[in-house]
Amino acid sequence: RSALAPVMHHESFAGIMLSDEPGRVMYEDLTESRGIFESVLADTSEKLYHVNLFPTYATEKQLWFRSYTDEDVLPVESYTYEQYLNDFMDMYDPQVLSYDFYPIQGSFPELMGGYFENMSVIRKAALEANIPFWVYIQTCSFASGQRISTEADLMWNVNTCLAYGAKGIQYFCGVNPQGNFTGSMFDVNGNRTEMYDLVKKADEMIAAVDEVLMCSRSEGVIVEGIMPLLNETDRMTLPESDRLQSYRQLTGAEANHALIGCFDYDGKTALYVVNNAIAADEEAGTAAEDEVTLRFAENVFGYTLDAAGKKDFSGNALTLPLGAGEAMLVVIG
Repeated sequence: RSALAPVMHHESFAGIMLSDEPGRVMYEDLTESRGIFESVLADTSEKLYHVNLFPTYATEKQLWFRSYTDEDVLPVESYTYEQYLNDFMDMYDPQVLSYDFYPIQGSFPELMGGYFENMSVIRKAALEANIPFWVYIQTCSFASGQRISTEADLMWNVNTCLAYGAKGIQYFCGVNPQGNFTGSMFDVNGNRTEMYDLVKKADEMIAAVDEVLMCSRSEGVIVEGIMPLLNETDRMTLPESDRLQSYRQLTGAEANHALIGCFDYDGKTALYVVNNAIAADEEAGTAAEDEVTLRFAENVFGYTLDAAGKKDFSGNALTLPLGAGEAMLVVIG
């Protein structure tokens, strides 16, 4: 209570992150802590008491214990990520579902597999509970093999999450006071870094589309063309259960590498069109830039929206030129 007193009535105070990447053994305590914080903050209006979960690449022991030694033994035969998530949803009953997955791994433009599969599991749980999901975006290098995101990396990371239905974008990390991470938005002395400007560009896009995406329900995604390369030969995959072939007026698309998030925007059709590439694809012979053409069943009218502003359009097709990782929101009707 004394720690919260100086900040709990500040207009910028939004709530508390109770725990980062907890293990299953912590769930009971977190649930009790949430009740205590709600009591302390009862007169400050509704605040969030959220918890950020592990990614799918966490080990079974991490999912159960968080921190463990070689002597620790799982009290169950196995503990899957799905069970870890289900237990959290049942016991904690979150206001938002937050998790992290850091795919910017290896030398540019390599990526880490499992990215869309993790987001798919989180998205499904959030939709079933009728709550938003939040995701962390990788801005810095904090472990061996993790590179600092380029502009294309960052924009792709943000925009693919938005296309998948994420309602909250978090960054890891903003500032690292210890100075043992590289690439944060602020250095140990609070000075802006190059990453600050990249995040600002991403946030300008988020701010532009916020009015639509925050009021829309994710219905699935359309994949047109190839998925990003993980390395020289292997490509990212995306669960078939999330894929749509068409959506309402949209009968199909033409592109080298596009990911199209399909949303119900209070009865209207909203499409978040992403260039699903961060670099030229030598194996497929495609450039990093792309032109995405949307085909409609009939003449439609609507508007496009990005950080540059809103533009009206009409017709039975719409072509969008997009740089690596860039996106455009299309609203029909």
